[in-house]
Amino acid sequence: MNKAILEETSTKSLSGEMTFPEVIMKLMSAGVESYRVDLYQNRKTFYMPNGEIYSESFDFQGPMIAADYSKAMLLSALEDIQNKRIDYRAFLKQIMLAGIANYHAYLNGRKVVYMSRNGELHVEDFPSAKK
Repeated sequence: MNKAILEETSTKSLSGEMTFPEVIMKLMSAGVESYRVDLYQNRKTFYMPNGEIYSESFDFQGPMIAADYSKAMLLSALEDIQNKRIDYRAFLKQIMLAGIANYHAYLNGRKVVYMSRNGELHVEDFPSAKK
Protein backbone atom coordinates (compact mmCIF):
# COMPACT_ATOMS: atom_id res chain seq x y z
CA MET A 1 0.00 0.00 0.00
CA ASN A 2 1.41 3.37 -1.02
CA LYS A 3 0.27 5.72 1.74
CA ALA A 4 1.71 8.76 -0.07
CA ILE A 5 -0.75 8.24 -2.96
CA LEU A 6 -3.67 7.90 -0.55
CA GLU A 7 -2.67 11.06 1.31
CA GLU A 8 -2.15 12.92 -1.98
CA THR A 9 -5.68 12.15 -3.16
CA SER A 10 -7.14 13.47 0.10
CA THR A 11 -5.06 16.64 0.09
CA LYS A 12 -5.54 17.43 -3.59
CA SER A 13 -9.28 16.78 -3.59
CA LEU A 14 -9.74 19.15 -0.64
CA SER A 15 -7.57 21.82 -2.31
CA GLY A 16 -9.48 21.52 -5.57
CA GLU A 17 -6.46 20.21 -7.48
CA MET A 18 -8.02 16.80 -8.17
CA THR A 19 -11.56 15.89 -9.27
CA PHE A 20 -13.53 12.83 -8.16
CA PRO A 21 -12.80 10.93 -11.42
CA GLU A 22 -9.09 11.72 -11.03
CA VAL A 23 -9.15 10.54 -7.40
CA ILE A 24 -10.85 7.29 -8.40
CA MET A 25 -8.35 6.61 -11.20
CA LYS A 26 -5.40 7.28 -8.87
CA LEU A 27 -6.80 5.11 -6.07
CA MET A 28 -7.64 2.26 -8.44
CA SER A 29 -4.11 2.36 -9.86
CA ALA A 30 -2.85 2.11 -6.26
CA GLY A 31 -4.99 -1.00 -5.72
CA VAL A 32 -7.59 0.54 -3.40
CA GLU A 33 -10.84 -1.45 -3.33
CA SER A 34 -12.96 1.09 -1.44
CA TYR A 35 -12.79 4.00 0.94
CA ARG A 36 -15.04 5.45 3.61
CA VAL A 37 -15.39 9.11 4.61
CA ASP A 38 -16.62 9.78 8.16
CA LEU A 39 -17.87 13.36 8.44
CA TYR A 40 -18.27 13.15 12.22
CA GLN A 41 -14.54 12.61 12.67
CA ASN A 42 -13.14 14.05 9.41
CA ARG A 43 -11.56 10.68 8.77
CA LYS A 44 -10.99 8.76 5.56
CA THR A 45 -10.32 5.01 5.64
CA PHE A 46 -8.97 3.11 2.64
CA TYR A 47 -9.50 -0.63 2.16
CA MET A 48 -7.26 -2.90 0.09
CA PRO A 49 -8.31 -6.30 -1.35
CA ASN A 50 -5.71 -8.09 0.81
CA GLY A 51 -7.29 -6.77 4.03
CA GLU A 52 -4.88 -3.89 4.59
CA ILE A 53 -6.52 -0.76 5.97
CA TYR A 54 -5.16 2.77 6.15
CA SER A 55 -6.98 5.55 7.98
CA GLU A 56 -6.18 9.26 8.10
CA SER A 57 -7.81 12.41 9.37
CA PHE A 58 -8.32 15.34 7.02
CA ASP A 59 -8.42 19.07 7.62
CA PHE A 60 -12.00 20.22 7.13
CA GLN A 61 -14.25 22.58 9.07
CA GLY A 62 -17.83 21.87 8.07
CA PRO A 63 -21.24 22.59 9.52
CA MET A 64 -22.92 20.35 12.05
CA ILE A 65 -24.47 17.35 10.32
CA ALA A 66 -28.20 18.04 9.98
CA ALA A 67 -30.44 15.86 12.13
CA ASP A 68 -32.90 15.29 9.29
CA TYR A 69 -32.01 13.67 5.98
CA SER A 70 -32.88 15.56 2.81
CA LYS A 71 -32.59 13.43 -0.31
CA ALA A 72 -33.36 16.51 -2.43
CA MET A 73 -30.42 18.41 -0.92
CA LEU A 74 -28.11 15.42 -1.40
CA LEU A 75 -29.15 15.00 -5.05
CA SER A 76 -28.65 18.73 -5.62
CA ALA A 77 -25.12 18.55 -4.16
CA LEU A 78 -24.33 15.52 -6.32
CA GLU A 79 -25.57 17.30 -9.44
CA ASP A 80 -23.58 20.43 -8.56
CA ILE A 81 -20.28 18.61 -8.06
CA GLN A 82 -20.76 16.36 -11.10
CA ASN A 83 -21.33 19.47 -13.23
CA LYS A 84 -18.34 21.26 -11.64
CA ARG A 85 -20.45 24.05 -10.14
CA ILE A 86 -18.94 23.44 -6.69
CA ASP A 87 -15.67 22.06 -5.34
CA TYR A 88 -15.18 19.13 -2.95
CA ARG A 89 -15.20 21.29 0.21
CA ALA A 90 -18.52 22.88 -0.80
CA PHE A 91 -19.84 19.40 -1.64
CA LEU A 92 -18.96 18.10 1.84
CA LYS A 93 -20.68 21.09 3.45
CA GLN A 94 -23.80 20.59 1.35
CA ILE A 95 -24.10 16.88 2.08
CA MET A 96 -23.63 17.53 5.79
CA LEU A 97 -26.50 20.02 5.63
CA ALA A 98 -28.46 17.26 3.87
CA GLY A 99 -27.92 15.05 6.94
CA ILE A 100 -25.16 12.82 5.51
CA ALA A 101 -22.82 11.51 8.20
CA ASN A 102 -20.62 9.28 6.06
CA TYR A 103 -20.20 7.74 2.66
CA HIS A 104 -18.45 4.69 1.27
CA ALA A 105 -17.07 4.63 -2.27
CA TYR A 106 -16.81 1.16 -3.82
CA LEU A 107 -14.31 1.53 -6.66
CA ASN A 108 -14.78 -1.88 -8.28
CA GLY A 109 -18.55 -1.63 -7.88
CA ARG A 110 -18.48 1.92 -9.30
CA LYS A 111 -20.86 3.35 -6.73
CA VAL A 112 -21.02 5.43 -3.58
CA VAL A 113 -23.34 4.70 -0.66
CA TYR A 114 -24.32 7.78 1.36
CA MET A 115 -25.67 7.28 4.90
CA SER A 116 -27.54 9.78 7.03
CA ARG A 117 -27.36 10.20 10.79
CA ASN A 118 -30.51 8.08 11.06
CA GLY A 119 -29.43 5.31 8.71
CA GLU A 120 -31.20 6.42 5.54
CA LEU A 121 -29.21 5.34 2.49
CA HIS A 122 -28.72 6.65 -1.01
CA VAL A 123 -26.76 4.67 -3.60
CA GLU A 124 -25.21 6.74 -6.40
CA ASP A 125 -23.55 5.09 -9.38
CA PHE A 126 -20.36 6.75 -10.59
CA PRO A 127 -21.36 9.28 -13.28
CA SER A 128 -19.87 7.20 -16.11
CA ALA A 129 -21.67 4.10 -14.77
CA LYS A 130 -25.15 5.67 -14.95
CA LYS A 131 -27.45 4.36 -17.64
